[in-house]
Amino acid sequence: MARKSADFVNKKAHDPTEASSVKATKPNFRKPARRADLDNLRIFLTALVIVHHTAIPYGGLGNWKFRSRCFPPLSIALAVFNGVDQTFFMGGFFFVSGWFSGIGVERATREGTLSTFVANRFKRLVLPAVLYTVAVNPFLEVMVEGYGPDGFAWESSPMGSLSFSATTFRASLSNFVGIRGPVWYCILLAIFDVSAIFVPPWSMQRLVTMLRKHGFMLSLWITTIIASFVIRVSYPAGRVFRPLNLQPAYLPQYMLAYTLGFVSQETQDLHANLPLGASKFPLPRLICALVCSILAAGVMLYISAIHLSTSDPATAMQAMTGGFNLPAFLYASWNEASFAVILPSLLATFTTYLNKPFLLRTRNNQFVDVARYSYAAFLVHESTSLFLEMLIDINMGCSTPESSTVVDMLGPFGMTLCVGGLNVLASWNVGFLLVENVPWLRAML
Repeated sequence: MARKSADFVNKKAHDPTEASSVKATKPNFRKPARRADLDNLRIFLTALVIVHHTAIPYGGLGNWKFRSRCFPPLSIALAVFNGVDQTFFMGGFFFVSGWFSGIGVERATREGTLSTFVANRFKRLVLPAVLYTVAVNPFLEVMVEGYGPDGFAWESSPMGSLSFSATTFRASLSNFVGIRGPVWYCILLAIFDVSAIFVPPWSMQRLVTMLRKHGFMLSLWITTIIASFVIRVSYPAGRVFRPLNLQPAYLPQYMLAYTLGFVSQETQDLHANLPLGASKFPLPRLICALVCSILAAGVMLYISAIHLSTSDPATAMQAMTGGFNLPAFLYASWNEASFAVILPSLLATFTTYLNKPFLLRTRNNQFVDVARYSYAAFLVHESTSLFLEMLIDINMGCSTPESSTVVDMLGPFGMTLCVGGLNVLASWNVGFLLVENVPWLRAML
C-alpha cells in the first residue's frame, strides 16, 4: 500500500514532458526517486521565461507581439538581463527535460513499450503545439492588432470590429508557415525524445565514460561554441527557422544540454557530466557566476564597440548577434561559457536549499504541488502576459516615453519586475484553472 501511495505522489508531481502513462512490469525494478529540486528548478525557469518575455515590451531584447509606447525601445539594464538569462534558461529546460526523458526512454525500452512512449510524446508535446498554433496564436493576433493601444477596435463600430477580427484571424491562418509562439520548445523536445529511442544503450554508456575525461568535455564545449558561431553567420540570434519557429543560433546549446541531462540520469548524478561539480557553498558560487557573466558581457560590449569604432551600444549588440566577425565570436563564446558555469551552480543551489516540494494551500484546505502546473503556465503565459501588458499600457495613457511618468517612477527594470510578477501569478492561476476544470486538458498536460 505504501508503494502504491508513493507511485501516486510521483505521478501527480510529474514533469510536464514525462511519460507517466508507462507502467512498470517488473516488481523488482526500483523506480528513480522523484527529485523535488528539479521540479522546483522547473518552476523557477518557467517564471524566468515569463519575466524574460515581460522585459521585451519595456526595452529588453527579443521578439514579442507588443511594445510599450511608454518606454524607450532599448534599456541597457534589460538588455543585459535578457542576454544573461538567455545563456542558461532554455538550456536549463532542455537539461531537465533530458534527465526525465532519459528515465522514460530507459523504462520504455526495458518494458518494450516504445510505441506508448512515442504516443505519449505526441499527446503531451506535439498536440499542444499544433493546437496553440492554429487556435491560440490567431486569437493573439486579433487581440494585439484589434484591441491593443493602437488597435482598430477603438475606432470602429462593434460590427466593424467583429469583421476586422474575423479578417485578422483568417489572415493569420492563411499565412501559416509552421509552429508559432513559445511551443517551438515542445516540438524540438519531441524531436529530441523520438531521436533518443534510436540511440543504442551501449553508445550512451560509452559517452558517459568519455565525459569523465576532462579533455573530451572541453572539446565538446569548444565544438558547441564553434557550431554556434558558424550557424550565426547565416542565422543570427533573433532570426528564426520558420517551420519550427526556432532560433538555430542556440540549437547547439540545446542539443548539448539535452544530451548531458539524458546521460546524467544514468548515474543519477546531476553534476557528473558538467564542467563544475557540486559545491558546499552553491549560492555564493551562483552569485559569483552571475556577476562574472554580467561583467564579461560589459567587457565584450566594450571590445566590440572598439572593434567597430562606434560609441552606439545598439550597433555593437547588433554585430554580436551573428556574422563572420569578432563581436559574433565573442558572443558565442560568452554565451556558452556562461551556461557552463551558471547551470551547475543553479543545480547545486536547488539541490542544497530547495529540495522539498513546493506546496500551496488552496481555499478548500487542500495542498497542490506548484510544479504540477508549470507546463500549463508555460503554455498560457504568452496570452496571459499580452493581455495584462496591453491593459496596463492602455490605462497608463501615454503616447511616447516623454509623456510617461511611469518611466521616471519605476524605470524599465522596475516596470519589468512589477508586471513580470503579475504575469507569473496570472499564468499559474490560469494554468491551474485549465488543468483542474478541463478534463481533456488535464489528461494532455
